Amino acid sequence: MFFGHRWIALSEQEKTLLHDTIINLITKEGVEDFIFGRYGDFDAIAYKTVSELQKQYSHIRKIYAQVYIPKHQEDMDFLKSAYDYVYLPEGTEVGPQRFAITRRNRALAKECDFMICYIISNSGGAYTAMKTAKANGKNIINIAKV
Repeated sequence: MFFGHRWIALSEQEKTLLHDTIINLITKEGVEDFIFGRYGDFDAIAYKTVSELQKQYSHIRKIYAQVYIPKHQEDMDFLKSAYDYVYLPEGTEVGPQRFAITRRNRALAKECDFMICYIISNSGGAYTAMKTAKANGKNIINIAKV
């Protein structure tokens, strides 16, 4: 699972650390599924990294955890072409729509085994998700090394 601030610019050293961290999870921890939220720069960088690594590790999967059910078939078609699997986490669909991302993030932080994140401040949705993961005893790898 990847969580990070919406607007960031990773250094080359941080990109290398992200790459090496993902390889370590694949080769040493047996991780096959990488879950994405698709909101922000860190998600995009992580997606690109996992996509490149799929060429070497063809058994790994990119999974998109939806926030909303797409209203248009073209949107769902795009998601299915970009990801190996698309799903809506349990509990995301209930309650006010404006809190859907928060509910999705909370559910993912509780269900993941490893959280790879880029957290540089003590506020925001990514930080809250990291706190939830920590409270649930998850393995957290912060690429930003705050």
